[in-house]
This record gives sequence, C-alpha cells and structure tokens, in this order.
Amino acid sequence: MKTKTIILTLGTVLLLVLAVVSLIPISNPSLEDSEKTTGEVELIAEEGGPFDIQIRVNNDDRVYYVNREQKMG
Repeated sequence: MKTKTIILTLGTVLLLVLAVVSLIPISNPSLEDSEKTTGEVELIAEEGGPFDIQIRVNNDDRVYYVNREQKMG
C-alpha cells in the first residue's frame, strides 16, 4: 500500500511539473534580439524535420538552426 501511494504521488507531481512547463511561452525573436555572425560556412544540412536546416560556420562552436515551417494552403 505504501509503495502504491509513493508511485501515485510521484506520478501526480510529474504531471504537474509537465503542465507548468508546457505553459511557458516560446519567445518570438525579433531583429533587435538578433546577433550578426560572419564566417565561412562549413556545412549546411537538413536536420530536425522537413524543411529545417542547420548551418555550421568554421571556427565557431555554435550550430545555427533555421526552422522553415511549411505553410499549408
């Protein structure tokens, strides 16, 4: 009985945490929030999903991700 109560409590807490995290808004980047980067492109790859690309620049540890959402209709 005690194990069942612990599992039920942990499950409830996990669901509450997931519910709260899902309510955090995703920021919409603007031009003012952007940072200009220059360099020689090392790799362009289709990654993450259809129409999404990753760009890697020489001498830069960051991976740049472009989400090109497909517009329907």
